[in-house]
Amino acid sequence: MENLVTWPICYTDQLIIGDPSSDTAIVCCWSVKERVAKLAKELGIAYNTIGNLYSQTRGLSPFLRNLAANPTIKKIFVIGPDLTLTG
Repeated sequence: MENLVTWPICYTDQLIIGDPSSDTAIVCCWSVKERVAKLAKELGIAYNTIGNLYSQTRGLSPFLRNLAANPTIKKIFVIGPDLTLTG
């Protein structure tokens, strides 16, 4: 599948990119994303991307833009402590 938009479009340096063919994204709220990625690998869970979502005002908009720019992602798992009610 060819994307017309370079992905991710927001916070590229703050995301962990996994298998681009995976339809699963993991939002780990306030958890350490590197730990979540390690656990996913140990459990054999394929993911497209893993990232944090710290706030509704600064985090939700870029999250939705990245999601809209990647039609491969069909499932989103929201995990971890939700300290600011972003989940």
